[in-house]
Amino acid sequence: VRIALAMSALVTALALIPLEVWQEWYRARPRAFRGGIAVGLAVPVLRDFIPMVSSAMYDFSIWAAAATLSALGQHPVLDWQRHSIAVPGFRVSIAPQCAGIDGIVLITLFLAAYLWFCRRDLRFPAALILFPVGVILSWLLNDVRLTALIMIGQHSPRFAIGVFHSIAGWAFLNVLAVGMAVSSRTISIFRADPLDAVPPARERTSSADMYLLPMLVTLAAGMLTKPFGASLDFLYPVSVIATAAVLWLYRREIVGLGWNFDWTALGMG
Repeated sequence: VRIALAMSALVTALALIPLEVWQEWYRARPRAFRGGIAVGLAVPVLRDFIPMVSSAMYDFSIWAAAATLSALGQHPVLDWQRHSIAVPGFRVSIAPQCAGIDGIVLITLFLAAYLWFCRRDLRFPAALILFPVGVILSWLLNDVRLTALIMIGQHSPRFAIGVFHSIAGWAFLNVLAVGMAVSSRTISIFRADPLDAVPPARERTSSADMYLLPMLVTLAAGMLTKPFGASLDFLYPVSVIATAAVLWLYRREIVGLGWNFDWTALGMG
């Protein structure tokens, strides 16, 4: 099924965007294309070649979550055979993929790509400190996620398993990735140039924010409202209002883009 979906996505991309456009993109940015393929292939390869590290981290993550619960006044009971942690009224079995190894691999690959594409703006080797910092913070956030999951499960098992479990991991990863990128730009030790040497910002029409912010605000609002909704997200209007506010902020630039009917754009939409 995964192979079929991947082939369908590839065929759809080639159908919506002519092959000549892909060729022009590749000739203009060959490193970006090769880097994207390498990053995509590296995730499963790295995860398959470090089973020993994953196993050790699996046990350590379970122990750390139990230790954190004890520090917070809980009384967790560990079952190493089932890899589970139990507190009064709630028990959860922790799967290997919840040990935090996936998050560490992803944040490492993200930082590698970020440091490469922004290498001219960063100071080396100081910027390499971001790697161990990212790994440590990723593991700590995973411990926070497991601990919070168990504590929430004591009061609302359905919310803990059905909502928090599904969004906390990638939400923490997004926050960490954005935080690392912003920190590298605002902390002088990581910057190639002093902060006061940064050139003035360009005009809005020449930047990507008006294209990206509406989608990012929609996703962020959905992340914040989904936990408070049931099967129907009754807070969905919040996402609509937030996105409309961003579109209103960039109304002049959007109107000035030029509006022409095109069947390709309609098909992609």
